[in-house]
Amino acid sequence: KTRDPRATRRQAIRRCRFFRCTSNSEIAAGVMPEIRAAWPKIKIIVLTGSSNESVAREAIRAGADGFIRKEDAANELLRAISVVMAGNSYLSPV
Repeated sequence: KTRDPRATRRQAIRRCRFFRCTSNSEIAAGVMPEIRAAWPKIKIIVLTGSSNESVAREAIRAGADGFIRKEDAANELLRAISVVMAGNSYLSPV
């Protein structure tokens, strides 16, 4: 039986939780470790206005599963969610 990819994406989106950080430094300074401690199996995708490659590296080091620039979000968010929920990492081109 073939699964409808739209249904899979809808299921993934329903399992998403969104957290807002007011600065990129909050990502590594404690927010992600706190989220990981509370929900060890959670998938984390960072959505940021920064196109700085060092911010992407810092997010991944802090435990993010994905990284998307806000300017790319409209085109990439659903794909990023699907990729991350499948157990892979997703990075916007920076």
